[in-house]
Amino acid sequence: MNPESRRRPAGRSTRPRRAACVWPPPRSAAALLLCLVLSVAGAACGGSSSRDLRLIYAGSMIVPFDHLAAQYSRADPGVKVTTESHGSIQVIRQVTDIHRDFDVLVTADDQLIGPMMEAVKDPDTGKPYADWYIKFATNRMVLTYSPKGRLAGRVTATNWWRLLTDRGVRMGIADPRFDAAGYRALMVLQLAEWQYRDPTLVEQLTLGQFDPAITTERVGTGEVIHVPELLDTTGGSRVVMRGASIQLLPLLESGDID
Repeated sequence: MNPESRRRPAGRSTRPRRAACVWPPPRSAAALLLCLVLSVAGAACGGSSSRDLRLIYAGSMIVPFDHLAAQYSRADPGVKVTTESHGSIQVIRQVTDIHRDFDVLVTADDQLIGPMMEAVKDPDTGKPYADWYIKFATNRMVLTYSPKGRLAGRVTATNWWRLLTDRGVRMGIADPRFDAAGYRALMVLQLAEWQYRDPTLVEQLTLGQFDPAITTERVGTGEVIHVPELLDTTGGSRVVMRGASIQLLPLLESGDID
């Protein structure tokens, strides 16, 4: 086996210049952190009645889209607006796997659209689930902590990664199989290894925390993170995983995670 392509426990790697996260099947691989809107009405998904407007969007879009839905309902009370939110990958699979109809779909990662919708055909129509989309916003990854938590008053821009390795710190992460924020978080940690010259950072944060283990693979000048199709945290893990990032906020407020 080529030593450059061997899988190993997360964190045991040479310093990467870039990171990617892969979860089988390959069509769910992702890259840039962008927010998009995609119309999936009509030929792509069947569409709903003319007086119904059905929206489905990534959990990070709940607050703005709930406001938009309320404003739309006030402006046109004759239209029934229904909304639903999940992790970005789950949002897409509601359409492609479960074959539900929506008028607007919003995902937090534009590069999910190509492999999961443009390259996949609706078995009823023979057409791709998507043939166009709009990039309408960008976002940033952030480390969120409570003023009452163990990290309060200690976190800086130069030590945050080291504080996360403290065994007394409980870290929350969105499920990387379903939510863009989840696999992005793993990518941020992998890139931090290179940035802060700590080649065991990801290993310290993930080894023994997940079952089966999350692994990394050196590919060229970068690292690919492999997330098992079946994934759970181990007993006694200091990592708390939820299906969507929005579900972690109540745990942060209650002190269940730091």
